[in-house]
Amino acid sequence: MHDYRVLANGLAAVLARCPADLVKRELQASAEALRILRRQFKSALGEPSLPPAMLNDLAHEVALRADANTRAAALRCLHRSVAARRPHVATLQATTTH
Repeated sequence: MHDYRVLANGLAAVLARCPADLVKRELQASAEALRILRRQFKSALGEPSLPPAMLNDLAHEVALRADANTRAAALRCLHRSVAARRPHVATLQATTTH
């Protein structure tokens, strides 16, 4: 949950600095992710989550605009999201790194 909060705060900061036309043109995944996360935080129904494709897109969108903590949180969320969708890959990675 902490990484998603860091991500949401960082996305909010990036989007607040950008003009609306830039957000619509280049930061669509970031804006949508922030809307989804805010809804999930309000509902308080378990761990927030975003689809891997959206996390991948937003990571690219904010790569040059977000602070280091936001970029790192986006990557951690992406890795967890991918692993949750493919548990056998996470198990394989865990066993091959030992």
